[in-house]
Amino acid sequence: MRDCMDFKSFSLCDLGRGGSAFICEIRSDNPKHVSHLINAGFVPGERVSCRFKSPMGDPIAYAVGDVLVAIREKDARKILVAGDINDTYAL
Repeated sequence: MRDCMDFKSFSLCDLGRGGSAFICEIRSDNPKHVSHLINAGFVPGERVSCRFKSPMGDPIAYAVGDVLVAIREKDARKILVAGDINDTYAL
């Protein structure tokens, strides 16, 4: 698992199209919500990349492992990611 402390961290929804980062944690007070996101593939340590953003910005499609998952911006905001600033395109 990558150490998120070595990189700039930000919310997944701030990752620009084409950018990639590593998932650090899911910030939610609801354990079922955390479980749902983990079951969808948003597991700490996994590399995630932003593939598509809808014209209105919601939902956003992310590649996690071999899966393409679309989630709402409010859910992406709860996922903290980190990456080398040279490898990401944060908006």
